[in-house]
Amino acid sequence: MANNKSNIITLGCRLNIYESEVIKSLTNKLNVNDYTIINSCAVTNEAEKKVCYEIRRAKRLNPSK
Repeated sequence: MANNKSNIITLGCRLNIYESEVIKSLTNKLNVNDYTIINSCAVTNEAEKKVCYEIRRAKRLNPSK
């Protein structure tokens, strides 16, 4: 059974944290449900690896999203 929980995964700096809060506020205001958003940057190779890992993990945990 798929998880219907909405989720924002934030990787990176304080700006990314702020942006995720704005996204969360907008999705709540627009009544958007059942999503996974990965908010990050890809400044370094390590950051890119983390983003790819989170994408694969999110897809594995919630294949319908």
